[in-house]
Amino acid sequence: MPRTSSSSAPGLQLVEFSPRTFRAAGKKAELVPFMLVSRTGRISFNRKAVELMGAGDGECAVTLLQDSRRPRDWYMRPGEGGFPLRGTKSYRMFQHTALAAKILDSLSFTGERLRFRIAGPTPPDELFTLLTEEAVRNAETDKKQ
Repeated sequence: MPRTSSSSAPGLQLVEFSPRTFRAAGKKAELVPFMLVSRTGRISFNRKAVELMGAGDGECAVTLLQDSRRPRDWYMRPGEGGFPLRGTKSYRMFQHTALAAKILDSLSFTGERLRFRIAGPTPPDELFTLLTEEAVRNAETDKKQ
């Protein structure tokens, strides 16, 4: 985060931008766990999401869950029995067109892809929450700009 400091010149409030205090926007994605769902069926997870699920460099699988009473609410659970993820150290993914469409349609989202931040895990089920409403709101804001 940029650092604010006072200057010896009166009335100046300087904000310092250096490699130590300011990262490029692309680096921010490495700090936030997220899942990307596209209409083509690609469901992918960034490195931070894979780390959050506890997979690291090992094999990983994920199950996606929808709340039947609140269909806009989605969760995920890593572990055996889920969709096996493949990819590199930078991201992991699986392909499932029908599931991707179900997720996007449940949110009344008509765009091509949506990026969800991931929160959790939350006890007692150790489920990770997909921040769906935030994702839709951000996509709508981006579309207007």
